[in-house]
Amino acid sequence: MDDKENGIVWRPRPEKVSRHGYLRFDKNERVTAFSEGLFSKLKDKITWNDICAYPETSSLYEILSIIHGVDQENIVLTAGSDGAIKVCFEAFSKKGEKVLFMSPTFAMVEVYCQCYGAIPYRINYDSNLEIDWDSVHQKGFDGVSLIILASPNSPTGTDISLERIELIVAQAKEENIPVLIDEAYFGFTKTTAVELIKKYDNLIISRTFSKAYGLAGLRVGYIVSSKAMATKLFGFRPMYEINQIAVIFAKYLLENPLIVENYLDACKLGGELVYLEMQKIGVKCILTKANFFHINLGKFGIEILKEFSNNKILVKEAAIPQLVGYIRISLGPKEEMQKIVDIIKRYY
Repeated sequence: MDDKENGIVWRPRPEKVSRHGYLRFDKNERVTAFSEGLFSKLKDKITWNDICAYPETSSLYEILSIIHGVDQENIVLTAGSDGAIKVCFEAFSKKGEKVLFMSPTFAMVEVYCQCYGAIPYRINYDSNLEIDWDSVHQKGFDGVSLIILASPNSPTGTDISLERIELIVAQAKEENIPVLIDEAYFGFTKTTAVELIKKYDNLIISRTFSKAYGLAGLRVGYIVSSKAMATKLFGFRPMYEINQIAVIFAKYLLENPLIVENYLDACKLGGELVYLEMQKIGVKCILTKANFFHINLGKFGIEILKEFSNNKILVKEAAIPQLVGYIRISLGPKEEMQKIVDIIKRYY
């Protein structure tokens, strides 16, 4: 009897080779370091109390409630988007019932389906990386206990219009089904469904500080929802939602929004640079709604990937059936993107 039949969910162990010291364009993280001055200022804020005592999260709840114009009871802190998805599975998924999501999407959705015995209800993209949403509406949500949609989505980089999201949420509300919209890449796109929580009490929005805010290593995110929904999800949180260092860093970046806005602007310019340079040399490049692009390195792909490796540059296969031969590269400011461009242009 194999692990699946035994009810064991197999997961790979952590990588033994460190990614530190590399240009990390493979996991959609912040690709440039914070300034030494900023990092020193943040380190100076950490005291022994922050290490020895349990986390105090109320100040972060307070600033998030102010930013979103809601009460603190509308918010639940989580360990990144991953934690938000997990708590929704714990609260709403039922063994033997369906969880509806786009495919491919964030890998943990499939993992949690296995963990909680849910049946994956995958909505597949067509050859143009589009979804026939009208067909989804016609089929309905019979047997579905939870809907999880990412906008923008990874690894596709596609988004869902706000109008379409509302149609889905409204239909799900009629059937008493919660809908989680994962907005992990908010910032790189400004479209958000947060305002809809005032209209639909079955809607849950998740955000993370791992992408635009550059705090992937601190594992901090949050949920915004109706008070009733947030109260239910709050009951499934661990004893302490996030760690105290995460509270300090996240709060500081929220209080100093230009740090993040400047980085987002720089990434946009970096993406424009890559796209224009690839057009000049005839290399296929697809910018997305998230902080990465897809690129087809063509006949020199093996040589270029080898040179990336020799220069300690990490990239990732696109992992999308519709984009065979493409790799995915995270966005960064022009200085970092120029390194990618220079290597590719040696071959074209």
